[in-house]
Amino acid sequence: MPRETFCLRFDMPDPGDAAALRAAIASGRIARDGLRAVLLKTPGNGLTNDHTRTLATREVLAALGPGPAPMMLASGGTEGIAVPHIILLGEMAGGGQPGRGLAIGLGHGPSITPADTAGPAMSRAVAAAVAAAMRTAGVTDAADVVIALVKAPLPSPFAFGGTEEAFAALKGSARAAASLGAAAALGEIPWAQIGDGTTAALHGHRTLVAAGTDVTAPEALVIGQAPGWAGTLRAGATMLVDMLDAPGVAALLASLGLAATPQLTAADAVRLRAVITKGEMPALLRGDRPAALDDSDIHPNRHFRAALGGMIAALTGDGRIFLSGGAEAQTPPGGVLLAIIADTGQEAQE
Repeated sequence: MPRETFCLRFDMPDPGDAAALRAAIASGRIARDGLRAVLLKTPGNGLTNDHTRTLATREVLAALGPGPAPMMLASGGTEGIAVPHIILLGEMAGGGQPGRGLAIGLGHGPSITPADTAGPAMSRAVAAAVAAAMRTAGVTDAADVVIALVKAPLPSPFAFGGTEEAFAALKGSARAAASLGAAAALGEIPWAQIGDGTTAALHGHRTLVAAGTDVTAPEALVIGQAPGWAGTLRAGATMLVDMLDAPGVAALLASLGLAATPQLTAADAVRLRAVITKGEMPALLRGDRPAALDDSDIHPNRHFRAALGGMIAALTGDGRIFLSGGAEAQTPPGGVLLAIIADTGQEAQE
């Protein structure tokens, strides 16, 4: 029997409100044993003291109940028109003919000590997690990976310096080291170039990294194409030139059979299952320095999420975007990683 990927999306208007998820579980829509990853977009500030992520994570895990532990990626910040929501990714028994369908796999790497959080040990551990995820998914060629979602471990915020600035710097370095390891596993960067993991010019093209203190070993979810998988879900990813690259968004949608001319129709918009993106406010945007970088009241990432989310939603007609800041070694300077999962065979799932 073939395997089939499922991708379900539910609103979570408050980080303590998982009613939509609980209703779906009660109705039997979710294959709990096959759940591999949960992505949460919460309405906090997205910074060190954003406790909406912790609250939402606990609420979702309580709603899910017993079963295999999924990878949890929580991103705070729904500035602008963004809608707080939950994305569930997993596998179930497929009902169609097996072919080269959308495949997913979850993998784990070895534990990381706090001293190794931002160094080559992190890169090697993440590479091991990505390789394990590819094997689980049955992906034998790294070129068939659409995107790798990585959860990198972090020590307590008070382990290094005890300040928000020190913790933010550590988190950025951890994300960079994790991204380089994933890029090496995907064949994008030779290990010889990575060295000690501090080469600022290097970056991957298909990796989104989040970091959290709730894990001690890296986790990776690979989304790609592999034989033996059925279903009508398709996924694509691209690297936008910058946060104004609307044509790049439209081209990715078109590759999935969705026409943004200039915006998706309602019939096409409901085919979206996940819109996932990663980037940060650039030092220069088409020659101009964004004034948001000099705002002493609002963090630049909050401006970035509002602006980029508005641009993408203008094309999709939907504010449910998992938009994460902090793109160290995950994009070129100013670039934006964008991945979309869509159902090519159904008009609606909700």
